[in-house]
Amino acid sequence: MREVQLYINNQRVDLFKDEKIEVNSTMQNISDISKTFTDYSATFTLPSSSNNNAIFDYFYNNDIEGSFKAQERAEARIEINHIPFRTGKIQLEGSEIKSNNPESYKVTFFGDAVSMKDILGDDTLSSLDYSSIATNYIGSTINNNIQSTADLDVRYPLISSERVWQYSIGGSDDISSSSNPIVYDELIPAIKDKKILDLISSKYGLTFTGKFFETDYFNKSFTWWKNSEKIQNTSEQELFIFNDSTSGSPLKNNVASVKHNDNYAQNSKHRLDVGVVALSSGNYLIDVYKNNQLMTTIEGNGTTSYNVAIVPNSRSLDDSYQFKFRGESSSSMVVYGSLQHTLTYYTVNTSGGYSITSTDVTHTTVSTAPLTLSTNFNFNTTAPEMKLSDWIKGIILQFNLTCFSTDDSNTFHFETINQWYEHGGEVDITNYIDTNSIKVDRPKLYKSISFEWQKSKSFMNTEFEGRLERSYGNLKERFDYDGKDFKVKLPFENMQFNKFTSTDLQVGYAIDRAVGGKSYVPKGAVKLFMSEVKSCSFYFNDGINVFEVTNYASFGQDQVYNLENQSMNFGIEQSSLLGESINNTLYSNFYQDYLKNLFNPKTRQLTVQCKLPLSDLSTLTLDDTIIIRDKRYLINNMKTDLTSGMVTFNLLTSFLTGEGLTYDSSVSFPSTGGSVKIIVKPIKPPKPTSKYNGGGGTLEIGPASDTWVATNPAITYTVTEESFFTFSLQPNNTGSQRIMGIRFIYKDSQGSSIRNENLLITQEG
Repeated sequence: MREVQLYINNQRVDLFKDEKIEVNSTMQNISDISKTFTDYSATFTLPSSSNNNAIFDYFYNNDIEGSFKAQERAEARIEINHIPFRTGKIQLEGSEIKSNNPESYKVTFFGDAVSMKDILGDDTLSSLDYSSIATNYIGSTINNNIQSTADLDVRYPLISSERVWQYSIGGSDDISSSSNPIVYDELIPAIKDKKILDLISSKYGLTFTGKFFETDYFNKSFTWWKNSEKIQNTSEQELFIFNDSTSGSPLKNNVASVKHNDNYAQNSKHRLDVGVVALSSGNYLIDVYKNNQLMTTIEGNGTTSYNVAIVPNSRSLDDSYQFKFRGESSSSMVVYGSLQHTLTYYTVNTSGGYSITSTDVTHTTVSTAPLTLSTNFNFNTTAPEMKLSDWIKGIILQFNLTCFSTDDSNTFHFETINQWYEHGGEVDITNYIDTNSIKVDRPKLYKSISFEWQKSKSFMNTEFEGRLERSYGNLKERFDYDGKDFKVKLPFENMQFNKFTSTDLQVGYAIDRAVGGKSYVPKGAVKLFMSEVKSCSFYFNDGINVFEVTNYASFGQDQVYNLENQSMNFGIEQSSLLGESINNTLYSNFYQDYLKNLFNPKTRQLTVQCKLPLSDLSTLTLDDTIIIRDKRYLINNMKTDLTSGMVTFNLLTSFLTGEGLTYDSSVSFPSTGGSVKIIVKPIKPPKPTSKYNGGGGTLEIGPASDTWVATNPAITYTVTEESFFTFSLQPNNTGSQRIMGIRFIYKDSQGSSIRNENLLITQEG
């Protein structure tokens, strides 16, 4: 007999004995493969027992104020016979009272991947702490950055927002002439995507795992940092540091707390004033944050005081204020701050009216130390206007990643869909199927598929669309099917670049017209690939001197990864930098295999029901391949009735290779040699010891059939978790082609082989 246990905030909840609890699980669904899903349940009811009433703090009675907040989702986990099944969040939907007595609570369970959006909320890119990548916005720093071969988190791509740079044609915009250099403050920085992910992780206490984030494909992906037509750079924000140790003071730990007080009438008012003592000349700005969101910015100069808020004592009031200073001067400024909180309150008299008199309660605090406002670039006020959750969703869509939470609800693992399926296990459910009803349907295929970036206003993109009647970098195909349109639209812009003739110098333009145009604000953010540091010749003004730049880090849609040219476009376009078409696109690398399987004429959609043993159900994950009578199926959706144990599977025929390799099984190297770095991972074995990271299996790499390939780590090598494996070839001077193989042996937790693959390496002579 199966018994379900539900825990909310680590407290076991009482359940109705006859209540049906059904959990719906899906990760990549045929109905919309652009979305990454997770577990969720239908709304179910819980009894209003004394235990549950205490857990929910008697929600039905709003006179009781407890620690449980119905507006927020609570930590939860589900067990079956005390075996872990799912972790996630519970949303309290409401309660029901019958005959003046509490009867029940209604709740909905959500998987952990949903909770990441809950954690990030509506916070934007501007809310992150960028102090770890502080950079002086001065000409010498930018000049060094342009030419550096180091692995930098901040880069200055050659993108103009003010004028159309020209080359070797004369005129005031010809940057090949020392008379018309690129001026340092024409350039706006870009931040490496990996670093943005790290900053999100740091702020919210999240752990993002997945070796894909350590590949060059992601490490050379950048987000351009522009949110206005012309960037008016100010110094980095400096938090107003204060603390009033007076008993009852609302000014503590750098936060001004403004809360409702039942003892005072609603026409009572809180007033906040910020005083500034400027120890050096220049303009400054005070950013006022309310509940961690920028509320207003006050411009100031000199020594004076500013009123920042007057707030009535309303019942919903429970706000926190913080204040951040920044300077507009090109040199450092030093300021002191003071903060005053004044409560003017009216008391309620015995007849229920308001008293005529008021009383002021004032608390004052000052900076614990002078604030030095630097000349560093301000990444907060210049950040693209985008929610963090939308930025992460855009990354997931760009590379067709799947995201799932492991048993730790604050850890989220990312990997490509191909890798997700290649390393899943195989579960044979043939003996457990209810043979009375097996439904076989044709999958409802799309009549068109399209992959789109945000429409760019850059005149390069506009002219491309005018010539070819399609947007640069997009992909669209139509089919003779009766299904819906399928569209993946990224929240990012894909800016087309321009390479000057007979050079390796490539630039971009955030300008809407080639002649008489003006700067524009990208919709979302501009996404960039960094290629390589290339030779060039143009002139640069660092604010003091003009000199020739002979090397630069090139940006655009291209990069070289694992010895092959890679493109950030979805469709095959001619590379502006290389002058040739690049076949390794986002579509071919990350979407094509799954869609080819979907459109295979032999693909069927099955709906089956079965009762799985609890040992299989507790370790089953959505990357597992389902086996029915020697045929392989991907899980499109599974619905588990926890009380009865019945599982309803919606499956798709799988024609994927089933190989564990995340790289082509046959690799051809040029005679010049080189290195390839691939992700390797154990395959989840039958009867796994855990749900995640190979399920307790291992991978043995090697031996090699010859000795002319060097590997890191050296083989024979055993892999116990997702990691990197690099193989390198020296130049082939034999004059003949040479071939060798490396053996990949996948084993279960007992060391028995479950699958073998060969990596065949060919090098031209």
